[in-house]
Amino acid sequence: MKTFRQVLVCALLAALTGLVVCAMALVRAATMTVSVLPGEVSATREALLGQVQAARTDLLVRSERQVTALRHDVKPVLDAAPNFLTQGLRRLCSLSVRIRAAA
Repeated sequence: MKTFRQVLVCALLAALTGLVVCAMALVRAATMTVSVLPGEVSATREALLGQVQAARTDLLVRSERQVTALRHDVKPVLDAAPNFLTQGLRRLCSLSVRIRAAA
């Protein structure tokens, strides 16, 4: 019985030793992970800032294209506006003359 007890104690000590070794490995891995985190955070931040800058640049280019297209579409209308105003004033004057003549 005493021998069996000693075998169980040795097995328990071996299991505890294995548990301590695993705990030490876990602590070491956690320490390495925590030490790497600031670098990972910085790298992720830089990558995100690069993506934001690329999105801003893309948005600026697209809006510039749209503004240019809008200017191209509106320019003929604005160039024709003085002609419309002149024709409208002529028609008003003509109508005014007719009204006065009829009165």
